[in-house]
Amino acid sequence: MYDVIVIGGGAVGLATALNLSKSQVKTMLIEQLTCPNTRGSSSGQSRVLSFNQSEYNNQLTSLALDEWKKIGQYSSTPLLLKSKQLFLGDKSSVGFHSGKTQGKRKPVKGLKYLNSTQFLGESPAYILKTVKCLQALKDAFLEHQGVLMEEEKVIEIKPIHDEKIEVHTVKGIYLAKKVIMACGPWTNQLLRPLEIQLPLQIYRYQVAYFKTSAFPLYEYKSGFPVISFNKSPTSSVLVTPIYEYPDLVKMEMVTDGVEVEADRRDRIQLTSEERSKEKCVMDEMVETIKTHLPHINQYPSIIETMISCKIADDDSFVVDRHCDYENVIIACGFGANQFVLAPAIACLLTSLVFDEDRVETDCDVENIALLQQSSLRRFESLTETL
Repeated sequence: MYDVIVIGGGAVGLATALNLSKSQVKTMLIEQLTCPNTRGSSSGQSRVLSFNQSEYNNQLTSLALDEWKKIGQYSSTPLLLKSKQLFLGDKSSVGFHSGKTQGKRKPVKGLKYLNSTQFLGESPAYILKTVKCLQALKDAFLEHQGVLMEEEKVIEIKPIHDEKIEVHTVKGIYLAKKVIMACGPWTNQLLRPLEIQLPLQIYRYQVAYFKTSAFPLYEYKSGFPVISFNKSPTSSVLVTPIYEYPDLVKMEMVTDGVEVEADRRDRIQLTSEERSKEKCVMDEMVETIKTHLPHINQYPSIIETMISCKIADDDSFVVDRHCDYENVIIACGFGANQFVLAPAIACLLTSLVFDEDRVETDCDVENIALLQQSSLRRFESLTETL
C-alpha cells in the first residue's frame, strides 16, 4: 500500500509527487499518457511567469518562482529565462493590469507605438522552459524513490475507509491511504462515481507562431521583452520573444477559448459561433502584428491547440479535501496559470496530506499557512451533488 497516490502527471502532479517523496512519503504517480506529453494542460514549450495579478496570486507566483529556482538548481538545468513584461493598451483596457510602474512609453526595437497606445506598466517576468521543467520534476521524483506509472488511465477512485482507497486503472488496482487528484480537465470524470461534480469550464485555445526575417530584433537574447497588448479589461494578446523555434515569435490570446470535452479538444465540427470566436482570436493577433510589430509576417507558420480548465464564472480555484472523503484531495481550476503556479500549488497539497502542524517540505511554511487561510474554499460551496 502507498501512503499517497497522485493522479495526473502534469506540472502540479509531478511537483506534488516530488514534494511528498522528498518527505519520505511512499508515493505513486499515475499518468494516462507520458510525462511530459503534448495532450494535457501542461503541454507546450514555454509559459510566462510575471507579477501582474491580484495580491494573492502574486504571493503564489513569488512562492512558485522560488520553488522553480530550487528545482533548477537541484537538476543542474536552467529552467528560467529572466526577462520583463511590458503592458500596453488604451484607456478601455487599463483595468486589466495593476503594474508596478506606469508612465512614459519605452522605446523597444521592433515595436511600433500608435498615438493612442498607452504604456500601462512593467513587471519582472520569466520564461519557463516547460518541457525541461517537467523532465526535471520527473527525474527528481524518480531519484527520490517515487514510483511512476505512465500510459495507465485511471478508471475509478474507490474509497474503502478513512485509511484505504482503491485506485482502479486499465492495468490493475492500487491501494493507498490518500489520493491526490491533479488531473485538470479530467477531474469531473473521476469525481462522478463519488457523486459530485465541480463547475469546471474546459476550453481549448490556440497558440500561434509567426515568422520574422528580422529575427535578431525579436530574440530573447537580444533583450526583446514579453509584451501584453491589452485589448479589454478581460483579454490581451501575449507576445513571447523568439526562444522555442528559430525565426518564430509566439503569440496567444489571453481569454477564454472554445468550450470542449477533455477527450475531444480536436473536434472539427464547430458551431458557427465557435468558429467565429476562434477566427476573432486569430484576427486580433494578426491586427496586433499589423499595428505594432512591423517586421513579423502576418500569416502563422505554426498553430498549436492547447487545453485548460477553470472554475466557471470564477477567478479562484480549488485545493481542498473531498467533502465526504477526507483522504481524497482535489486540485483543479487554475486556468492558464496552472503550470506557472504548480510548485506553489504542490506546497498547498502537501500541507493537506500532513497534519496542520507537520508540513515537511522545503517550502515556506509561514507562506503556506497564510495562503491556505486566505484561499482554501469549502468544497461544498463549489460542487453539485448528483
